[in-house]
Amino acid sequence: GTRAVLTDDVLGVATALAEAMVGEALARDPALHRALAEAALAPLTEREGVVLRAGPEAYPALLVACDGPSLTLPEGPGISIVQDDAQPGLGVVVETPDQRLDARVHERLAAARRAMSERLAAASEEERAEGSDVEASGAETEAEAPPETATATGSEAETEPDTEPETATGGDAEPESEEGDA
Repeated sequence: GTRAVLTDDVLGVATALAEAMVGEALARDPALHRALAEAALAPLTEREGVVLRAGPEAYPALLVACDGPSLTLPEGPGISIVQDDAQPGLGVVVETPDQRLDARVHERLAAARRAMSERLAAASEEERAEGSDVEASGAETEAEAPPETATATGSEAETEPDTEPETATGGDAEPESEEGDA
């Protein structure tokens, strides 16, 4: 409903703002391009044959930040950096022989937005389900209650359920044997 639309709007504004802030930070400090590239490589266990594809906005800054067209990390081989005009935006696309990871800033923030939106939707569903459970359990309690308490109002609330009359002997009589006399 309205809450979901507002939540999506807020997430949209937040991700747009974050993207602008990252862009501004990268413009002031091109060395951050290297940090973004290293973060994109972090999940990889194998770095043989890895290529970083950078768009025209990111490529020149990466060359400066990495002192040339390769990124050298202490724990592995140098990673080639190539310009790819088909990759708009900031950040890089990581290509391995087996996979492709889009680590551009816009795509990372879009993924974060989707994850937050899904999490909020799930939380909203849980809240609705809990509300339904509370309503349902309240109805069950009334339905399961004995009739004299479930509908008792006014003088009916003071009425006691029927009980067996006391015996005329004053209660001194011995109880009858259920097995019969022998």
